[in-house]
Amino acid sequence: MAVDFVKIKNETFGKVSFISYRKEDNLTEGFGRNQKVTHYCYQVTSEKRGAFNVYVPTDNSLVTPPFMGEIRLTNPIVSVTGDMIQDNNGRNRGYTDWVVYADQIEKVGK
Repeated sequence: MAVDFVKIKNETFGKVSFISYRKEDNLTEGFGRNQKVTHYCYQVTSEKRGAFNVYVPTDNSLVTPPFMGEIRLTNPIVSVTGDMIQDNNGRNRGYTDWVVYADQIEKVGK
């Protein structure tokens, strides 16, 4: 059975803090003049999972909380990708990349 996405709880990440809006990593569709942004990309960091990107649909307004301001992800889901790479000693190593999608990013507190 293939799994495309896994719905997770915010507790999985622990405290999540905003780092930056990453315009260059926005998800797009189409080409040239027909290219359209479908998801905004935000870089965040968490106490349990480290730094990762979160993609939020453009249906929601672009938010920019203060640097390292605490945030909450609304309805986060994860798609995990990975691959095998060879290190300098010729040993095979695996890596995992978390691709996180959320309905919205909300500031915690004021």
